[in-house]
Amino acid sequence: MVLGEADPMFSSNVIDALVPRGIRDAVVCRSSEALRAALAQPVDLLLCDVDLPGLDFCVLAQDIRFGRLGSHPFTVLIATARPSTPTDLGKVFASGVDYIVLKPMTADLVVRRVDGFTRARKPFVVTEDFIGPSRRAKRRNDGSDDDVTPVPNTLRVKVLHNDRVALMPRLVEIGLQRMGKKRAETQIKAIGRLTQRMYKMHQLPPYRDNMADWYVVLNLLAEKSDAVVAAHKGADADHAAEIAARIGVLARRWVGAKTRPPDVEVMLIAQLSDALAGAFANAADVPEIARQIAAMVDGFLTKDAEADDGGNGAVSNG
Repeated sequence: MVLGEADPMFSSNVIDALVPRGIRDAVVCRSSEALRAALAQPVDLLLCDVDLPGLDFCVLAQDIRFGRLGSHPFTVLIATARPSTPTDLGKVFASGVDYIVLKPMTADLVVRRVDGFTRARKPFVVTEDFIGPSRRAKRRNDGSDDDVTPVPNTLRVKVLHNDRVALMPRLVEIGLQRMGKKRAETQIKAIGRLTQRMYKMHQLPPYRDNMADWYVVLNLLAEKSDAVVAAHKGADADHAAEIAARIGVLARRWVGAKTRPPDVEVMLIAQLSDALAGAFANAADVPEIARQIAAMVDGFLTKDAEADDGGNGAVSNG
């Protein structure tokens, strides 16, 4: 356990109350610098005042969740705050914490909250730019539930199943693998959603075009495609990166153009999006098929560049 708390009396009371629950050797930190140093070691429970000197709590929470700080993104993270805090508690709640407790509070209240986390843990929502406990009261059954993944509860293991502590590194490793896979799936789904949005816009008559909307969708498609390329280029799914790269090229051709992309390119992006979703199928011929698709797109782009009638307003990408 790490306790980020400037008040020595409160921190002492909390530590004394948690010892009977099996939580010992707590590290107390009075500043942001001390806290970050303490988190270099795996931490099962972090109880932290949002107003700890020098601390941007929301940044800290996501640094932990993304593994940019420490080695345990599944740390149980409980924020403490006074009602008069200048920190926006709405942002704290949305920063990836497990719970917020308002001061003044008794040590017994803190213990009850900690006890709750030794029994159960919410699954994590995993997106490109956020990782943290799900706040959903029930499943939506609209496909978005696929972005939720169970996470290891190391606090529960150490408090209730101490004989299994040797398994902890493997539990965290499995959790990290699940989360990485979920982030990759989220990137692919984002491209699919943007492609659907583009296709619906394309079904509208041209006189209803708002080019600013087109630019937003095309820019996002290029950006999300770049993220897939960065995640998979040179890795096992390098063939998926090749398809994503072609989606980015096609999208960028029309950013800043005066007209929407033509039918053939809208359909080509849609087909590439479907191919990208299928590029992760567990079949021996998938990589070769993906590379053939990428080569066909290159052939299309080469012929289009050679034709170059100058009337479509597309921006050449060299």
